[in-house]
Amino acid sequence: MKNAFINAQGVLTAWGFMEQNDADMAIPVPDDFSLQPGAWRWDGAQWTAYFAPLAWTAYQAQARAALDVSDVTILRCAENGVAVPAAWASYRKALRAIISAQAGDSTQSLPLRPEYPAGT
Repeated sequence: MKNAFINAQGVLTAWGFMEQNDADMAIPVPDDFSLQPGAWRWDGAQWTAYFAPLAWTAYQAQARAALDVSDVTILRCAENGVAVPAAWASYRKALRAIISAQAGDSTQSLPLRPEYPAGT
């Protein structure tokens, strides 16, 4: 039987027929076990997909940039006396949720930007 090795955060660091690294905890796994190290997390009961913090940070930066660009639309609404459409409020709320989340799926597309409000 192979061992899967996880770090303190439960992230898979290695697997195979090897000795345990002092920094990692070993979990016995079947011989046909073949998950990619760095891409899976063990929660004590099951493996779940793990998205590296670097990928998530880059995704959050994209969301932050989109939110910054959307400020122009909100300012144009204010300058022209146009109420901010619900679609724009929802879009900005979704971007803020990404920015404030500790982790998530960085492979998904960012929310779609709505059409510019009429009169702006």
